Amino acid sequence: MRSIGFRARRGAFLALLVATSAAAISDRSASDGSARPAGGALRSVTALGRLAPSGEVIDVGAPSDERLAAVLVSEGEWVEAGQPLFHLESYPLRRADRDLAEVRLEEATRRLAAEMTVVRARIAEGEIARRRAEELLPVELEAQQARVRSLEGRLAADQREYQRVEGLGGSASQKELQEQQTRVKTSTEALATARAELRTMELSGEIGVLEARARLERLRAELDRTEATHSVAAAAAEVTRAEALERRSVIEAPAAGEVLKLFRSAGERAGTGPVLQMGNVRQMFAIAEVYETEVRLVAPGQRVTVTSPALPGPVSGVVESVGRLIFKNDVLDVDPAGDVDSRVVEVRVRLETDELLSRLTNLQVDVEIHHRDDAAGDGR
Repeated sequence: MRSIGFRARRGAFLALLVATSAAAISDRSASDGSARPAGGALRSVTALGRLAPSGEVIDVGAPSDERLAAVLVSEGEWVEAGQPLFHLESYPLRRADRDLAEVRLEEATRRLAAEMTVVRARIAEGEIARRRAEELLPVELEAQQARVRSLEGRLAADQREYQRVEGLGGSASQKELQEQQTRVKTSTEALATARAELRTMELSGEIGVLEARARLERLRAELDRTEATHSVAAAAAEVTRAEALERRSVIEAPAAGEVLKLFRSAGERAGTGPVLQMGNVRQMFAIAEVYETEVRLVAPGQRVTVTSPALPGPVSGVVESVGRLIFKNDVLDVDPAGDVDSRVVEVRVRLETDELLSRLTNLQVDVEIHHRDDAAGDGR
């Protein structure tokens, strides 16, 4: 009898357990994110979600061993991409190094300019000397050649006169003959000297032209060497290096957005976590976590309604993209009986512009994604 009573009580307990499980499954089916009309056709997909700025919340970090020297922004401030957010402790030293490098570059540039000016002036002088050697030589040679021709004519005249006097025989005096001989001798010597001078001018002129050209080429090479071996290039490289080190001591905004949260103050070490969170709240999104079994019913372009007790009314939106990864849900239902280990796909919903939404990043919301036929039937 005791065995029969125990079996009866166990059967009643199992029946109660089955009934309780069926009721829970029925309740879950009524609130699992799907709304069906009487005919059983799916009209919409519902899911939990959260509000997020365009591009999600951006965590801005800094080297963990650095201390923050200055905080340049405040919460709620809009910043542009590249705008400085923090100065690290090393910033003053890096800035001083950059200033020193710029001064050295300026000094090196001035020295190079002065040296180049001197060398260019010497090149100009060398150019003048070359032109003088090349252009004056023909003129001087022509003048000397004319002198030689003149002396040749004079010598020929003296020789003819000497022959005439000599041909007179006894009628010409000895003195007159000697004088004519002297004239011939003088003319001969003068012509020889002029010819020698012409040859000397030709040789020295050619050598002078070659020397002037060589000196000019040497000066031009000196100009190139001065420019190539000067310290300007090294000084410019030092400025580039100093600027790079200075940029590493400044934390800049990676994108345009609003400062949502500051986690560190001036004087604190950056640590391992973010020092600031920011995001583009001018365009807000709802990140809906749709069950993997229902994601096939969601497509870009579908109309969406987002609700929350924190909002004064429903907010409209449009599905922008459907994720390609399936993972465990991040947004948990407040219902203790809700599934905390669901497999979901993220659906990004572009919301209508609303100033209130920009202040509610990470707000949990209910997302209803309307089926296209349902949206058309409701006039949405």
